[in-house]
Amino acid sequence: MKLRYSDMVKQTIGIPIIKTLGQLAFSVPPVEKFHIFTMKEIGKGELEIVHYIPNAEYNATVLVTTDQKLKYCNEPVCAIVDSDCVYVSLLNELSCI
Repeated sequence: MKLRYSDMVKQTIGIPIIKTLGQLAFSVPPVEKFHIFTMKEIGKGELEIVHYIPNAEYNATVLVTTDQKLKYCNEPVCAIVDSDCVYVSLLNELSCI
């Protein structure tokens, strides 16, 4: 699986969370193309990620824990799966396309 993302995404949420979102988007069978993620900090070093797939009516919550400061954003992030590549972007970046 390859990951593609903009500089804005890299600066906003950072590589560790980008990798997590890519894995979540690519791991739900059958592979759906469009995924939406929302994030919120629920404790020190704990981040709650809600994974939503509109076409599959799929909704799951994932807890990410670390001893490092996590970079995340309050706005939705989307992932688009195309073959063996996952494109991660901020939802407001899609309105520019």
